[in-house]
Order: sequence, then C-alpha cells, then structure tokens
Amino acid sequence: MRLPQWRPDGGVAICRMLAVADTYEEAWKSAEQSMAFMGDWLGEFGFFEAWRLPGQEGPVPRTLEQLVKSGMMLVGTPDSVGEQVQDLRRDLGVDYIVFVACAGAVDHQRMLDTIQLFGENVIPAVA
Repeated sequence: MRLPQWRPDGGVAICRMLAVADTYEEAWKSAEQSMAFMGDWLGEFGFFEAWRLPGQEGPVPRTLEQLVKSGMMLVGTPDSVGEQVQDLRRDLGVDYIVFVACAGAVDHQRMLDTIQLFGENVIPAVA
C-alpha cells in the first residue's frame, strides 16, 4: 500500500467524523455526544441528505445510526477504526482523510482519549 503524499496535482480527500475509545461502548457514547453538532447544527443545513443510504426514501433520519451506516462517522476501538480507515482508502481510493471529532460537543476527556488513541494506535497501523 502506498502512503498518501502531497502532489502538485492534488488528490482525493474526504472528511469523516471520529470517535475512538478503548471499548466500542465508550466510543459510541462519545459519538452520541457529537450529535448536538451533527444532528442539530449540520442537520439544519441539509448535510444528512448527503448521507442518504441507497434505496432510502423520505426524510433522512438525523441519527447516529444513519451516520455510521452511511460511513460518515467512524466509531470504535483503535483496531476497528484502523480497519475502517483502511476500507476507505481501499474502497474509495482516497489520498487524504480529514477527521472531525466534534470537540465542542463532546466531553473534553473523551476528546483527549480519541486524539491520543487515534494518534498512538491508528495512525501507525495505517501508515
């Protein structure tokens, strides 16, 4: 696997929400806290339409489940989030991934945990 590198001609970049913890349950709690930002704020601007699932009709639910099913939010342990990152790189051919962790909506310690676990475990595993 090649490592993403800056190129003068650009590359493919995507943005994903992120919640990482020692357990899936703790990561899910962090992700739930982010819904004040994702559902209430971004939802008002129509962002959830971009996260419509194939065949989904009617209004798109402004739920965490919708974000995870659509692939917009990566939630889990460092190992499972690393696998999700690898899947994005393989399936979409992305060169860059910008992560948003909703720091203003999530408890400060949860954000620090997400940043630390991602930096110490996920980045080295996918690099």
